[in-house]
Amino acid sequence: MENHQHYNKRKRDESPPVPSSASQDAGGGVDLSLLEAVEKSAQNGGVEVLDLRTLKKLVLAFERRLRDNLEARMKYPDQPDKFADSEVELHEEIDRLKVLAGAPELYPELVALNTVPSLVDLLGHDNADIAVDVVSLLMDLTDEDVLGDDDDNEEAVRVLVDALLENNALELLVQNLARLSETDPDEATAIYSTLSTIENLIEVKPAVAELVCERTKLLRWLIGRIKVREFDANKQYASEIMAILLQNSPTNQKRLGQMNGVDAVLQAVALYKSRDPKSEDEEEMLENLFDCLCCLLMPMENKERFLKSEGVELMIIIMKQKKSAYGSSIRALDFAMTKYPPACERFVDVLGLKTAFAAFMVSKKKKKESYQEELEERLISLIASLFGGILRGSRRERLLSKFVENECEKIDRLMELYMRYSDRIKAETERLDRLQLDDLEIDEEERYNRKLEAGLYTLQLIAVILGHLWSSDHSRMKERIELLLKQNKLTKKDVKRILQEYHDNIGDLDGPEEKERAQAKIQKPRKKKEFLCRANMSGEEEENAAELKIGEEFLKAKCLMNCEVARILDHKYDQLQQTSDDPTNQISQVFEKSMQYVKRFSRYKNPDAVRQLCVLGNLCPETVEEAIAIVPSIKSKGRMLEDDAIEKMLHDLSLIKKFE
Repeated sequence: MENHQHYNKRKRDESPPVPSSASQDAGGGVDLSLLEAVEKSAQNGGVEVLDLRTLKKLVLAFERRLRDNLEARMKYPDQPDKFADSEVELHEEIDRLKVLAGAPELYPELVALNTVPSLVDLLGHDNADIAVDVVSLLMDLTDEDVLGDDDDNEEAVRVLVDALLENNALELLVQNLARLSETDPDEATAIYSTLSTIENLIEVKPAVAELVCERTKLLRWLIGRIKVREFDANKQYASEIMAILLQNSPTNQKRLGQMNGVDAVLQAVALYKSRDPKSEDEEEMLENLFDCLCCLLMPMENKERFLKSEGVELMIIIMKQKKSAYGSSIRALDFAMTKYPPACERFVDVLGLKTAFAAFMVSKKKKKESYQEELEERLISLIASLFGGILRGSRRERLLSKFVENECEKIDRLMELYMRYSDRIKAETERLDRLQLDDLEIDEEERYNRKLEAGLYTLQLIAVILGHLWSSDHSRMKERIELLLKQNKLTKKDVKRILQEYHDNIGDLDGPEEKERAQAKIQKPRKKKEFLCRANMSGEEEENAAELKIGEEFLKAKCLMNCEVARILDHKYDQLQQTSDDPTNQISQVFEKSMQYVKRFSRYKNPDAVRQLCVLGNLCPETVEEAIAIVPSIKSKGRMLEDDAIEKMLHDLSLIKKFE
């Protein structure tokens, strides 16, 4: 059950870590800098109306202070006291520009005045404090509160963002991170503001998510940041930014995987395998890390990296510890095992079945209902992935045996969930029918999507699991399923209907070939159930090879020798190799065992020679010439003493004939 997370924008009041030395009002924690700004405004004759004239005055003052500072630095490069005053004045002018956040409609004019290049250049200023001021300004100018509900504001902010991108703001923002030290409270706040600015840019223009990873080393910086053992606000925000960059971006997912990102995230998660986070913020960071891990597990190559880094083993350990990451570990395993058989096999090999089915059997709602339901849906998806990824061998038998133990209690649990989700879908279907009666038009696609939201996908996966159990030919499983269906006033047709709907709606996101393979897997158990259902309804005897009840279609069939069947199966296997990247996915257990049997008991290398001997035995020719006339193929070219050999065959047959 693969899905994508949506990350809500962080609120401003949750923003930067406030240094302990910051001055705050003792009563309510009000930032005194705001009061100072109000005082300065009052001293200057009140708040000035923000219009184009005001904008030009602010920009002119900023450009003048910037020029003075650059000239002072060039004139007195080794005498900081000579340019210190100019930098204080520059700081004040940058701070005054923050007022523009209240008038986003002026952003296009700000860009037209060519102010953006000057601001962006200051990100590389020798004085880190000036760079920090610019970061803070950019964060305010691009904040989501600036957008509001006005489409014009959104377009204006987009003009500013485009100008920032054209002037390499992304590169300079990320480069600036390298020189900021988190031991300094002000610089730690600047790091937070930098991440917030990047998030703002992505919010305005989603393409920035891939652009910043392509142009800068932000991903490497984030990897290093989440590896730090100690928790703080910046580590939390780094995990959130990483998750935002990875969601819905296969390019970034693959790029981070190539940077050993899967192993880095697993190391960060491993810190919580036997302990819980100490605060809500730390708990949110842990959830962000698992969001990153699940996004990383979308590309197939990252699933392989997850396997090599022993990710399956780590997730099982976390499940066993039953700490706060318990549900997230199940989610990660679900992502890892979807469409990836090696992960399914590893899961069985490291004894994951016991842990997974112990969780599957828990029906008590110890936590809130939505959390418990998500766990159930993830576990159902995980079990369905196991059946889809393990098609034969001892692992398959171990998986099936789980549904037989303890009087088939897991089939009982499966049917309990089937009934619950089936009732939900019925209720949703009735609701949609009522809406249509009220003249509200709902097309088939919308109708199907609403049923999916109500739990149809989970119901379909349960039906798929039941199909695998039924097609295993295990009598106890079949009896239990039939009994439970009967008790709930259901038939196999009801399950078949769910399977058919699932089959018909399998998407082709992974290409038409993958869609056909997925549909074929659903079709196999469905066809078998359909055949058995028809046989039972018509009163026909069930086939039993041991009693030679082989079915009407075989009564007049031509029998083949083992060596002939071996040839046919070899040819079929060669065809599968030519038409599929992984022919083993299309080879059933019956096919494999049949192939092994006929090869083992194939005593004749040349079936044509055996067939010729049978013909001679039936027609009983008495001379070599008569035998060649009846069976011309018996006279092979280049064979020494062929007439003598044929005569010997006729002699041996005559001895048998006389003996009988």
